[in-house]
This record gives sequence, C-alpha cells and structure tokens, in this order.
Amino acid sequence: MYKFQRSEVYQLALEYVDAVYNLSRQLPESERFNLRSQVERAATSIVLNIAEGSTSQSDAEQARFLSMAVRSLLETVACWDLITRRAYITSNDI
Repeated sequence: MYKFQRSEVYQLALEYVDAVYNLSRQLPESERFNLRSQVERAATSIVLNIAEGSTSQSDAEQARFLSMAVRSLLETVACWDLITRRAYITSNDI
C-alpha cells in the first residue's frame, strides 16, 4: 500500500467519488455524455491528482497537484449547481 492510500484526504476523496457516481446515476439519459460524464470525470480527477502529487519530488510540485485536486472539486460543485438548477436532483439529495 502506498503512503497516499493511507491518508485521510485520499480516503475522503474516494468516498466523494462513490457519492458522485451514486448520485450521477439518477441523472436523465440525455445527460449521460454531458453533465454526468463531466461530474464523474472531475470527481475522479480529485483522487488521481492526490495520488499523482504524492510522488512529486518537491513540496511545490506536490502543492501544484493538490491545487489541481481542489480545482476538480470546485468543478464538481459547479456541475451540481447546474444539475440542481435543472431540477435533475434536488439540493437535499446532494
């Protein structure tokens, strides 16, 4: 097991991805290749950037990958705003 796999932030990111996938399944088929795909890819990117950043040679490089993970998280927030605005899923479901 790699060190990043034991980190709390990595474990929380994995749980978040699971939640995103569970909720995105509720989106209509018409959003399969749009919002559903986008929110799932953004959530997955959070986990992948945490993992990739853990192998960095410098603190600055690791911080860069963690910054990208945060940006991906914010992208999922924007996706959920669009999803709730279209009433595909209510804010109570999120």
